[in-house]
Amino acid sequence: MTEIEFQPSAMSPQSPPYVAVIFTSWRMQPGEGENQKVEQGEVKSNLSSRDSLQEDQDYDLAAQHMEALANQQPGFLGFESARAPSGFGISISYWQDVQAAQAWKNHAAHRKAQEKGREGWYRAYHVQICHVERAYGFWPKESR
Repeated sequence: MTEIEFQPSAMSPQSPPYVAVIFTSWRMQPGEGENQKVEQGEVKSNLSSRDSLQEDQDYDLAAQHMEALANQQPGFLGFESARAPSGFGISISYWQDVQAAQAWKNHAAHRKAQEKGREGWYRAYHVQICHVERAYGFWPKESR
């Protein structure tokens, strides 16, 4: 099992209903070409390699900026993210309703980041929009 870095949000929603946007992605790794595709979990082809240090710095800055900007949007409830060293990651943003999630999808700065993601940060990604009707969990006493 691969160790995953998890970044929970203190603002995760507590009581439904709300909307969750689940963004599952596969980051390009050093030496991978921008035209590669994920096929059943494996990378196919190797056309050109990316500048890993600069791309990682650009990605990290953009991700921080997007999270801060999303936090300012009407209807934003929270954000959680985890990424494995392999490049597989999952990010979940929580929204008051579908209209708030859609407005964020269409935000100009977010559109620009989406384009950059398709051009060079991701091998592939998948988005799911979910209506959360019920939520529950367990947290150790020391983290409450």
